[in-house]
Amino acid sequence: MKRDLGDISIPDRRKLIDSWVYSERDRRILHRRLCDGVKYEDLEAETGLTTRRLKDIVYQYIDYLKNKEPG
Repeated sequence: MKRDLGDISIPDRRKLIDSWVYSERDRRILHRRLCDGVKYEDLEAETGLTTRRLKDIVYQYIDYLKNKEPG
């Protein structure tokens, strides 16, 4: 059964990200957005990526991580 990311605790989100996301850049983005709650506009300033690109990265991984178990 597919979980909702909101059902996953912050510590388990961190474990999922660390276990299943291999790109250091993407891990950093996901930690900041999904665990720390940083807004896309602030992430844009931090990373130099556009908000559209950041959303693409986050949404891509949300679906992927919903089906994984924390490591």
